Amino acid sequence: MDEMIEQVTPTHVSLDDLEDLINSLSAEEIEELAECDPDDSSMPPYMRCAYKCNKDPTEWKGDENREKLQEGLKEQALAIPDKVEQVKWEKGTIRGKVYVPKVEEVIKPEYDSDDEDEKKKMVEEDPADLDDEYSQALQVATAGDIQDIADILGVTFQEHCVATTLKVFPTEAPNTTNIDEVIKQAAANDGELQDINLNNIKYISDQKWSALFAALRDNSVVESLSACNCDLTDSIVKELCDTLESNKTNQSPQPRI
Repeated sequence: MDEMIEQVTPTHVSLDDLEDLINSLSAEEIEELAECDPDDSSMPPYMRCAYKCNKDPTEWKGDENREKLQEGLKEQALAIPDKVEQVKWEKGTIRGKVYVPKVEEVIKPEYDSDDEDEKKKMVEEDPADLDDEYSQALQVATAGDIQDIADILGVTFQEHCVATTLKVFPTEAPNTTNIDEVIKQAAANDGELQDINLNNIKYISDQKWSALFAALRDNSVVESLSACNCDLTDSIVKELCDTLESNKTNQSPQPRI
């Protein structure tokens, strides 16, 4: 192969020779020569597309008039003849095969004579009755009985692990504080208003919160403010922070939010 390559002498092709070579090619050969690799990203997309439409252009192709395009499509559709039905359509006539769903046969399992009575009893019993029976048995079971069941099931039972008794706290009384009265007392710098408790009062509008914080900016009497579980938003909390920064008269504010 190397000897054959050495024997080939390089040829210099000019532009005139290249034009003569292209002119001598047929249309099919030129089309084949124009094909390029579709994965070659250096070529433009229209050259990488292998599909080429050879259909003749219609009369309305290239026309920007939409109505004319619709009329041409309608005329073309009406010009196509309808297919002739081999069998005339008649109402109620069934054509073709009627679908019949397959019915799978239920294979009944074979029971042994020894276990037949026991299995029939288990099938007849209601699962709800079994759950009630188990729950009633666990309610009257002692710690020793539960330990024996755990040993049978292979569950490790630790005697020193005892669940902490749940502490039941009494329900707090509803907060009857009137937010409107608090705003008035804070704005008037009332000496009786030292502790403000708004815990568990929901659905207080943003306007009332803003009015309260505006009244507290110049207040010198209020010592503590509690507003737990009041659904405060970030904007309302920001106003509260601005109030605490601007209130220089109160030396010991204790807000609890």
